[in-house]
Amino acid sequence: MKNSNKCVKCNSESIARFDYPDNGQINPIRTGMFSSATVARLLCCDCGYIEDWVMSQYDLEKIREKHSLKTKL
Repeated sequence: MKNSNKCVKCNSESIARFDYPDNGQINPIRTGMFSSATVARLLCCDCGYIEDWVMSQYDLEKIREKHSLKTKL
């Protein structure tokens, strides 16, 4: 849904986006001691399918550094 702007389940183009900054998340993805990734939730308004996306390349790199299994083996 993020790239095509269409629902992967029903092919609808009626997509809503909700951005959750680090202080608004119920279960945040921590990127540091006092920071977490900003997550965007994409919701199909026709069938109710939901996807969560970390939109920032910077946040993705921080997650990779902190949580990657390759760094812990």
